[in-house]
Amino acid sequence: MTPEEKLVKVESLKTQFQDTLDNPCQASAEDILGCFFGTKFDVNSNNFEDSIKEGHCIWDMKSLWFSGSPLESYDGMCRSMIAMIEKAASQELGEWNSSVNGRMAQMILFDQVSRNAFRRTNQAFAYDTLALEHARVLTRAYLGQGDCTLEGVFYPPFLMFMSTPFIHSEEIEDHKMALELLDCAKDKTPHHLQEWWKMVRKGAVAHMEVIQRFGRYPHRNRSLGRTNTPGEEAYLADVDNLPSWARSQV
Repeated sequence: MTPEEKLVKVESLKTQFQDTLDNPCQASAEDILGCFFGTKFDVNSNNFEDSIKEGHCIWDMKSLWFSGSPLESYDGMCRSMIAMIEKAASQELGEWNSSVNGRMAQMILFDQVSRNAFRRTNQAFAYDTLALEHARVLTRAYLGQGDCTLEGVFYPPFLMFMSTPFIHSEEIEDHKMALELLDCAKDKTPHHLQEWWKMVRKGAVAHMEVIQRFGRYPHRNRSLGRTNTPGEEAYLADVDNLPSWARSQV
């Protein structure tokens, strides 16, 4: 998608979800998910079947989610949701915690929207612990671990983003959980998404290798007030070989 096409996509999303963006604290979990995944969460619509159940929203939205360089118009759209991030962080959405949609919406706010809304500041990572809490509950429910149950359906796009709080963690055990979740998801999702899961898993491994090498993410050091080691300085200076997900936050 060209830069011009991305701008058109963002403007379309703003129009489609204007009420949610104008009044984020009045939004439902489904409003938050619809805004992020780019489609109204109406389970009876043909668009929902194609976009969410079949996972085609991944192709429609990936250029915004995984842009190698910041897109100010999309970051600005995410900043419209700051009040809702803060509301969720204040534990005001407890009634959402019994459903897949409710947990997913909060996790998306903490793990994804916050990174765009607070890009290149320490606030971008301030909600990672909360995102991980929801990801762990969602993953236990999906994998049938213990007595954890949630009302709702785990759609393919959900499974992909359930892995990202683990990938964003600086603890190696969380990265192993991300790979376990992705391997399970690959076996249980539509055939047309199999290549996508391979790409996501490859990215997860690349993240884990950075943690194995440095014990943390060097690209976060400046935002978090951490001093680079000589090895981290060399890694960050090699801009041409720096992963896009690291370069976009430096």
